[in-house]
Amino acid sequence: MENVKKEKNHGGLIVIIIILLLICFCLGGFIFLNREKVFVKRDITSTKKLTNNNKGTTEEIKELSEKEARTFMGKIENFNTYLSKKYPIEDVNSLSNDEVLQFGETFLIRNIYTNGGIIGFSGARLKNEIVSYFGADYSFELKDIPCHAGDGVLYQYNASNDEYWMVGQHGHGGPGASRNKAYFQEGIYDKNADTYTIKVKVVSADDCGDICGPSSNFYDAFDLTTPIYNVQDDTEYDVVYKAVSDKLSIISYTFIGNSDGGYGLKSVKLG
Repeated sequence: MENVKKEKNHGGLIVIIIILLLICFCLGGFIFLNREKVFVKRDITSTKKLTNNNKGTTEEIKELSEKEARTFMGKIENFNTYLSKKYPIEDVNSLSNDEVLQFGETFLIRNIYTNGGIIGFSGARLKNEIVSYFGADYSFELKDIPCHAGDGVLYQYNASNDEYWMVGQHGHGGPGASRNKAYFQEGIYDKNADTYTIKVKVVSADDCGDICGPSSNFYDAFDLTTPIYNVQDDTEYDVVYKAVSDKLSIISYTFIGNSDGGYGLKSVKLG
């Protein structure tokens, strides 16, 4: 009788042990699964942070509308007028000091003086004109300005009183400039680099001042040697652009922020 009782006790103990093992096994599995969930959750959280970081970086690049880019369009057309024969310009510092002074003198007279026959102006005014295009951080020196036709000095500079005066008679024509009109394609502002890049297509035409009539040849600004459109009258640029738009190069003008908060030309490249 006593042996039977011991066997029953052993049997009950075995059942209890089995139950305890099952409970431990279940708890272990539950902890393991939840641990895995924690790891997965952390991975998801990290991915979201990376995604947010990437998004933050992407937001530093802003696309511009034509209206927002309008500030630069007039300058782009003026750059084309006298610098298109120098394209591409990888860096504006590659331009010679004489070229920069000639550029500034041309638009100083065109934009500020309207009565013609200008024989003198201040160095300060010329400097302001150049800075408005190339930026306050651009390095150049006020010196005598050569004649555009290569006929000696056009304006002589007197550093003692900061004045420019025309030298001799220069009533002749020059090598000509490029009349042009730029058509906006795309604009981008890069906040990290503090640069504006304006992409345009440009219709150009020869211009020799008042010594010849309207040009009948129109060109791509990146190739002023091969006409892409020919007419016998003073055709509107918009008409030409519509006819040859697919033949025109896309030109990128990049302007970089300067120490005074303004923007000056950095480069002119194809594409």
